Amino acid sequence: MNFKKLIYSLLIGVSGFVLGYLSTQYEYFEIETKFGAFDALNLIVTIFFGLFIAYIVDKRKSESRVEKDMILSKSSQLELAINKIQFHSNNRIELTTATSIFKECGMLLFQMIEMTDIARISVSRKDFTEIKETLDELKGMMTNTPKTSEATPIPVTENLKVDEGIIVYSYEYLLSIENKIRTFKRLIFESQIKINRG
Repeated sequence: MNFKKLIYSLLIGVSGFVLGYLSTQYEYFEIETKFGAFDALNLIVTIFFGLFIAYIVDKRKSESRVEKDMILSKSSQLELAINKIQFHSNNRIELTTATSIFKECGMLLFQMIEMTDIARISVSRKDFTEIKETLDELKGMMTNTPKTSEATPIPVTENLKVDEGIIVYSYEYLLSIENKIRTFKRLIFESQIKINRG
């Protein structure tokens, strides 16, 4: 039995005992000792509906909790996926690693949005749009490398260059990427809070 339910049950039991005791000790309480069939039926129906409504509300709350936990699980997976971004020697990452991380993040975000819609959890579409836009910006910052061909040498920009499938970022550009990653994680955290409250 849940601890809160136990406390509530004890409070109700003690309250009933105190009211019963007070009603026998003081004269100004008058209790009718006659009890009719209609009164008994009314009491039984009232108790039944009270228990039925409590059961329905409790069931809906537990169903909602399960749905939220599933969505929050996807959100945690999304956070874990973005944490896979590890820069080698502080300013390098393999192009294939970066693109696969963003593919995984996009898929997880899509599943999270879809599950929220199905569960009808009241989270603003704007929140997910902001997360998607930040993810797209981050992907663009990290993987939109200059085009190369066999005939031309690998191009270099002031922010990044590609060297044998590894993207090398300038220090300043790396700081802006890390800031964008922090923004993305903050937006994920905010969405988790809104989903939990929704």
